[in-house]
Amino acid sequence: MRVLIVLKKTALMQLNASTEAGAQRMLRLVSEGDASVAGIQAGHDAHLASVATVRKVLAERGAEVRETKRIPDRPVRDVDLIVVVGGDGTVLRTSPAVRDATPVLG
Repeated sequence: MRVLIVLKKTALMQLNASTEAGAQRMLRLVSEGDASVAGIQAGHDAHLASVATVRKVLAERGAEVRETKRIPDRPVRDVDLIVVVGGDGTVLRTSPAVRDATPVLG
């Protein structure tokens, strides 16, 4: 079975990729454990745990896995299953790339 995993970029990942001053201030608050941004680290940790579980289950089943953090911008046709690890928005942004009967699991 060929599987494409589409991974959400967490808020923490997006902050780490940003050079904006506001993002740097938020990263400082996260690193200090400030309660006002506690959800950012918790959401990131939960996402990583979900990704690890998906990888483990697919490996146990002998799946041939490709991963991307980019939403597909062209039709995906060379896989048997698309697994989206993220939220509703990630699933909705991925869905236009499905042009055949490939199942999508979110």
